[in-house]
Amino acid sequence: MVATAKTDGEVSAEEKRAIQAIQAMFESTFQLSPKDASGVFLASTHLLGTGEQVRAQLKRVVEPSREKFTEEQARSAVELLEQIAALGGDASELQREFVGEAAALLVQEAQAPGAWQ
Repeated sequence: MVATAKTDGEVSAEEKRAIQAIQAMFESTFQLSPKDASGVFLASTHLLGTGEQVRAQLKRVVEPSREKFTEEQARSAVELLEQIAALGGDASELQREFVGEAAALLVQEAQAPGAWQ
């Protein structure tokens, strides 16, 4: 999710509101407390750096957990990526490509329906 937000580079001062929106999405989608959602975002940001490796090797990043995604979870993840990409206005071309690649990897390999756990 963070890699989508950072596709066009570092998060700017104007995008700080977007960070809060992402954290709110994490809270509602993954049923996290505000503190936990903030922690997930910060840890993801730290681990991903600029997100370049994730974008360059998306299949390699997604593949180990892809089969564990239910169809509902895969679609939910793609919707979340789309929402994050559109936070600053229209998604950039790089963000649209990234979300499209993630969707292709996640949705076609999803399992039976189920909620995030």
